[in-house]
Amino acid sequence: MGLAHLGERLDERADWARVLSAAEVQRLSFARIILLRPRWIVLCDATDALDPDSADAMLRLIGDQLPQAGIVLIGRHPGSAEFFTRRLTLERAADGEVLLQELHARRQTAKLPRSRPLGVIDRLREGYGR
Repeated sequence: MGLAHLGERLDERADWARVLSAAEVQRLSFARIILLRPRWIVLCDATDALDPDSADAMLRLIGDQLPQAGIVLIGRHPGSAEFFTRRLTLERAADGEVLLQELHARRQTAKLPRSRPLGVIDRLREGYGR
């Protein structure tokens, strides 16, 4: 995985997300994939921090170690496209912008504070106060 330099630190406790570089975190994620041996692997920008040769090496390693696994790579791959048997390119439709604006508006509305609904206890108290 290209992480041999971390071998002597295996027993060390640390906030590894802050200690490791983005490329090291991605390499570690590939090691985890090999250990877990999933049948389907969905990678989203999983190689974007790696140089092209390293990105190719990680995909080659997964292909060699998990030949029966299906791999879906979403995003840009800095390396070669030779590992992929199919490619799907999505293009934004002319009215796609409207949909994105609609989703954004819904998310913004969901973030707004809501009035607190009366709980069961509050409703009982209201009934007794009359």
